[in-house]
Amino acid sequence: MLYKSISKSDCNYPDKLSCMGSSSPETLYYIGNVDLLYKDSISVIGTRNPTKYSIQHEKKMVENFVENNLVVVSGLALGCDYIAHRATIDNGGETIAVMPSGVDTIVPRSNQKLADDILANDGLIVSQYPLGSRPKRHTYVERNKITASLGDSLYVVQCNAKSGTMHTVNFAKSYQKPIFAQDAFEFSGNRMILENGTAKKGSIETIMNSYR
Repeated sequence: MLYKSISKSDCNYPDKLSCMGSSSPETLYYIGNVDLLYKDSISVIGTRNPTKYSIQHEKKMVENFVENNLVVVSGLALGCDYIAHRATIDNGGETIAVMPSGVDTIVPRSNQKLADDILANDGLIVSQYPLGSRPKRHTYVERNKITASLGDSLYVVQCNAKSGTMHTVNFAKSYQKPIFAQDAFEFSGNRMILENGTAKKGSIETIMNSYR
């Protein structure tokens, strides 16, 4: 597959990135099925260490998203990100992986096969960083901005109140994206965003109503 890019001056620059305002990337690098950038989508995020219950819950939610023709966006990290991509592929769906590095530099390395499977199943890998770029602490935060912007809504599987997941939640909130979360008050992050009104309880019916 060929590595390609889209710049702000191109007519096909994704409208979904406009929510980022002046911080939207000047160039978006990608490999795979670029058409996914223009379809209905949902970003699925969460901890790198989900419980067994959360894993099963996430797999079921992703299955429902695929059945409703939503492209699943996530960050190719361990845990909930991995499950989001893997469950999408396993259910015959379409997924976008957002990288904190160049699209030719898969991190973590253990997810190389997952990245290969995403591309083999007509998926897409994107980044705002040029080929060969290595991840740094701040690029993970920037990756979260892209993840929040490319989803028409955001679904939180499981998180702590102080976590990287909350960065993505806050970005999605600032972009005025609908935010949903697993109804799991035992997790401090889920409890906080549900109780303060940042997120709604994420039944599939409630989520899909936001697309109508």
